[in-house]
Parts: sequence; structure tokens; C-alpha cells
Amino acid sequence: MEIAHLQHRLSVTQQEIVDAWLFYDLAIMDYSNESYSSTTLRMAMHLHNYVAGNWHDRRQDVVLGYLARLEPTAVCDIGFGTPQRYVRHLLGTAQAEIALCEFEYSSLEFAAVTLEHWRPDWSSSVKLIEHDMNRDELPAGYQVYLFQDSIEHAAQPTETLRRYVDSVAAGTHFIFSLPIEVSDPIPGHNISWTEETAATDWLAAAGLLVLDKEVIRFRWDLDLHAHSLHPDTRQLAVLAVKQ
Repeated sequence: MEIAHLQHRLSVTQQEIVDAWLFYDLAIMDYSNESYSSTTLRMAMHLHNYVAGNWHDRRQDVVLGYLARLEPTAVCDIGFGTPQRYVRHLLGTAQAEIALCEFEYSSLEFAAVTLEHWRPDWSSSVKLIEHDMNRDELPAGYQVYLFQDSIEHAAQPTETLRRYVDSVAAGTHFIFSLPIEVSDPIPGHNISWTEETAATDWLAAAGLLVLDKEVIRFRWDLDLHAHSLHPDTRQLAVLAVKQ
């Protein structure tokens, strides 16, 4: 029912979804940041969120767990891509205001159509904000900021992170998903790390204290893009706080 709703509202055909899924899964080394402007690619990303046991599934569980610990009333997601499981959860419980921030209009459009299906009055809890990490200031007033596979796409990730951290009060929390890429980083990633300590040191240098972290490994039977990467490529989920 949800997929039919999205297809109808976004005028996307089944074949376009199949083609986008194959590109998303099998052509990862051909990506550029411009690839994400495609509405059909957003659809493929969204569908991946529903595949039980894949790395998207695991990341969403980790993020939900971190948010359950923090119990925030205001959450801001920078470079959100597509609405994640935590958004649907918080919409259902009316526990928090949410800001979903993206550079690409296709992401904001896709999010609005998806949220409409999840909850018709979604706009009372969720703001969709056009946001450029390379230029814009971090939206103010949120207790938790999420960067799920996003900050590495900034033109200068280190400078962007430090600017963001400097702009918030001590005690503000951050949740990250960061790429641990042993070799041959994915195109579009302007920073990556070869092991977890280097990534957490990078966060510490920006003024963040790591409270928790979890390695998320790819499953080769479900995460088909992993076949194009170094076999030890993985993701690092991190919960941190500004000191």
C-alpha cells in the first residue's frame, strides 16, 4: 500500500524503481553526490530501509536505541536522505519535534509524500528544511543532531563539523554513522577512516566526547553493494556529546 502510494504521488514506474534499486546496489563505485538528486534513487533507498537484517535495518535499530536513552524533545537530522524508522516511531508517540534537513529537493519532496502516508498531520511535528552543509549554519535549538552517512559528503567535513559543534551548547548530543573504508573510498566521500579509533579521534578533535559506539558490518547476502568494496568495509555508529 505504501509503495503504491509513493508510486502514484511521485509518478514513478515499477521499472524505474527496479532500475534505481540495481544502480543503488550494484554501481556504488559509480556514485557521485549528484546521483542523489534522483527521486527514483530515493525510492530505492527507502525500500532498503525495510530489508530485515541488512545494514540499514541494523543502523535504524542502533539509532532508535540511542534516542530511547536520550529521550529528546527536539531532534535535527542533517542530510537525512529518506525518513528513517525513528521518525515514524516519534511520529507515533508524539514525543519530539523533528527537523529533516537536506540539500537535494528530491529528498524533501520524497519525505513529504512518505510522511503524508505515515501520518496525515505530520507537519505539526516535522519540519522539512533545505540545508547545505557547505554553507548553512546548523539549525538552532535541538537537543540531538543526527548525521547518518551524511557529513562525509560535505566539501570540507572537518571544518563543517567543527563549525557545527562550536555553534551548540555543552550537553548537546550527536549521533553519527561514519564510513570505515580500508581502501578505495566510495566516490562522493570527502573523508573516511581505515579504523574506528581514527574516526572517534576525529570527533574528539572537534570537541565531542564519545559515549557509545557500535560497528555495523555488511551482510554480503543482503548488502550487495558490499561486493564492490574492500571486504572489511563497515559502518561505525557513534553517540557523542559536546563537552
